[in-house]
Amino acid sequence: MKSLDALGERCAYIVLDASIEELTSIEELRYYPVLVIPSGGLYGLDNSHSFKSKLEEYVNNGGTLIVFSQQHGYEFNALPGGEVSGYGWLEDQNCHYHSVGISTYHPILSGQDSAISDVVIDGYFTKYPENATILLSRTKNGMPAMVMYKYGNGTVIATTAYPDCAYGQYQATTDGENLIRDMITWAKDPVDIPDYASGDAIDIPVAVTNNANETADKVVFTVVDPDKNVSDYVNV
Repeated sequence: MKSLDALGERCAYIVLDASIEELTSIEELRYYPVLVIPSGGLYGLDNSHSFKSKLEEYVNNGGTLIVFSQQHGYEFNALPGGEVSGYGWLEDQNCHYHSVGISTYHPILSGQDSAISDVVIDGYFTKYPENATILLSRTKNGMPAMVMYKYGNGTVIATTAYPDCAYGQYQATTDGENLIRDMITWAKDPVDIPDYASGDAIDIPVAVTNNANETADKVVFTVVDPDKNVSDYVNV
């Protein structure tokens, strides 16, 4: 995915189900903590038992699965649990401006600067597991556009947004790019992240060890923004 390359994220292309010999086994998948299925990536696989079983085992073992928009809503049935479906991009009209609203806050939405976001989206969900959390909803009809649910020891994040595809077609929005960035950042280390409001004092305990043979008189902290750009250096 070009969008992941642009974010500086190390990634690899894998094949789970195809009529070729070199397939990625479930044993190899354990080396990938995050598995991303791009827009249209589920085409023709909703009835593949081998593909579905690999996805289920991957997530059940603790993996995080991120899935973007698909052509038809029924293709989401390939996801672990087989309870996700709705409308795909061939069954709906796409929207860019003020397309989605935040239904439930989560750290992967921390880069959105408003409750209403400009994310390229096409489709929505009509069915999802009972334990799913609705993160984003379409503004035009209030239907879910991003859901998250636990499956075994892992997590599934499904959305009808297509910022990955939009990036390559020069249709990407800032909100969409931030969404991909923060989804991947959280998925790599899905822990409880403390929230701070504007103006809050932040207290972060840091254990510092000096392994050198000389006495140090300061510690230099590098402050990095969400895009991995250095924004400041702090001498303590």
